[in-house]
Amino acid sequence: MFDFLRPLIAPDDQEPGAVDTGAEVPAQANQIRASRARFGPPPRVLSTADAEACRLTLLPELEAAFRASDDPMLRILADRQRLLDRGEVVWGRLVQANQILFDPSNHITAPANVVYRLDPHFDGRAEALGRIPHGLFAQKGTVPASRELREFVRVITDERERIMRRELPRSYCGGRSVYFTTCFIQPGHLPGNRIARPDFPLLVNAHETEAVMVLPSRFWPPDLAYQWES
Repeated sequence: MFDFLRPLIAPDDQEPGAVDTGAEVPAQANQIRASRARFGPPPRVLSTADAEACRLTLLPELEAAFRASDDPMLRILADRQRLLDRGEVVWGRLVQANQILFDPSNHITAPANVVYRLDPHFDGRAEALGRIPHGLFAQKGTVPASRELREFVRVITDERERIMRRELPRSYCGGRSVYFTTCFIQPGHLPGNRIARPDFPLLVNAHETEAVMVLPSRFWPPDLAYQWES
């Protein structure tokens, strides 16, 4: 039930790890900046309704299994308030996710792997992350020649493995700083209750926690929510 089974977009024949920053796409920059404005600058105090929209809940049996194994992903639940109070909004890019997260009838929170950058230079260059997930997923089930990549590929291959916010080798990312992490995605945080696109606003707090979470779509600008479902 909790297997990682698919990426959103199949790997292509682009050079893995090559990061083409390209020209800024104004619409992307406006969308992520509007998301930040709608969520508010840190430190923030959310209204009761906004806090409720940011709840992150697991099936009781799934949470019990995670606690029984002392799973590192429990840190996301423990540190959620740090994200809400003092987190920053950046673009995240999907590497792979549990297959149920692509089903609009699903309401179960499940794991996913994502990559992201902290540099605001990439506010309008979300696509610059695209080749990295493709290249990593293409190596699923293999032992990469690069020792630096083996742990990341092992996590993609084995659902029981975890990486909580670790920088990918810069040699693989065109000299850029890119982070890989495992997170939870709650369907209710997404328009249409499903993953429909590879890029989404992500809430991070690099100074206090390795945890990240998807910024609930309540705080997305209307054009981003429309684009997600179209």
